[in-house]
Amino acid sequence: FLHVAALFEIRTMSSQQEKQQEKQREEEEEDTFVSKAPYRFKVHKSLTFHDDAQSVTWFWRPHSLTLVAVIVILLAIFGLPENDKRAEDNAKHGLAIGVVVFLAHAALQFGDGPFTRPHPVIWRIVLGTSLLYLIWLVFMLFQNPLDGRLSLRFFDESLGHRLPERNYAEDCDFYTPNHPSGNPFFNILDNFDRFVVAHTIGWFVKALAFRNFKLLVVCSFVFELLEYMLEFQLPNFGECWWDHWILDFVICNGTGIVLGLWVCRLLEMRQYRWRGFKAIPTAKGKLMRAVAQFSPYAWQNFQWGPFKDLKHWLATLFVIWMMLCADLNAFYLKTALWIPAEHWFNLARILFAAMAAPVAVAETYAYVTDPDCKKLGHQTTVVTLILVTEVLIYNKYGEVQSIWKADPMWLALSGITLAVLALITIFYILRAMCGKSFPEDEEVPEGEKKDK
Repeated sequence: FLHVAALFEIRTMSSQQEKQQEKQREEEEEDTFVSKAPYRFKVHKSLTFHDDAQSVTWFWRPHSLTLVAVIVILLAIFGLPENDKRAEDNAKHGLAIGVVVFLAHAALQFGDGPFTRPHPVIWRIVLGTSLLYLIWLVFMLFQNPLDGRLSLRFFDESLGHRLPERNYAEDCDFYTPNHPSGNPFFNILDNFDRFVVAHTIGWFVKALAFRNFKLLVVCSFVFELLEYMLEFQLPNFGECWWDHWILDFVICNGTGIVLGLWVCRLLEMRQYRWRGFKAIPTAKGKLMRAVAQFSPYAWQNFQWGPFKDLKHWLATLFVIWMMLCADLNAFYLKTALWIPAEHWFNLARILFAAMAAPVAVAETYAYVTDPDCKKLGHQTTVVTLILVTEVLIYNKYGEVQSIWKADPMWLALSGITLAVLALITIFYILRAMCGKSFPEDEEVPEGEKKDK
């Protein structure tokens, strides 16, 4: 009787395991990819329905011959007539047309990234713009500091002049009852300007790009500490304590992060069911489908999992470095090149970062989580080169003091932080080496186990 009961229990357990394996296979089959690009992420098929027929519509055809014909006609119209303008104006026109031709080629021939909405051409142009910006940075790197600053007058004659240094920590009283204006909180309210709105929007975009609360809070906190540490290099980093922690960290950064992650939450819960224009019978439906083309194809929040393994740990450190370096470069670069804060160049760089950074972050996440993705994406590589080249430029151009002249307390804190990060990295490297030598699922014979 006990023997029969044991056999029945074994069969029951095996049948339950078979059911669990079958259920797991069904769940894996229900996974689909966000896009058909090489860099993609899995989402559950119940949230996405694709019946778009993109390849047969006019909107998704390449139109290579048409674009080439248009470019040739434009070159003939604007290039063949003799120009009686100044040589400088002709050079500007030629450079502008050259940029247009390069971006047109990028729109046709560059590969697709992780994003397909509203159209892959948009993101190919962003990649082409990244390459042009990188080429310009490399050119500036090989110039003398004075010649490089004066060369910016080719684009704007108002540039090329040293900027006045400004410190925002002149009057740090939180409450001033005897202020001449009669407002005891004048010092705080005086700092609410257009830069506060821009600051909040910037962190809102960062939340949409990085999609992880802990990572965003860490970057926000570390950046405020870096401003304290690097104030001796850039007086622009000098701010009052309430400006650092109340206005920036809590109000601007916190509001942007909360709103951005709230939108991410809504996008993740939404059910994505797409149909082609031909499958929609009504004009109103076609109009709504056209508007929806500017929304994501699908959405997935990022779980970076830095303590999972070496790959996740290094990827998390990389994206944190990417965010902090991009923010610091915005201040150092304009100071090194003598570009005022209100100049259009700074706005153009911020808009470029808002377009390129989400692609780079998505490609990095796909490289970490997607087993079919064997290399980093093109946008990630270009953005990394851009950030490194910007660092080299302001180290060559900028008249900044050595980092070793910082406050000893901040140097000690930085050394301890780097040492801890290095120890964690070494731990993951050793664990990865041991895991590769002794995989858990590999059966080692009893005689060899003692030798190993």
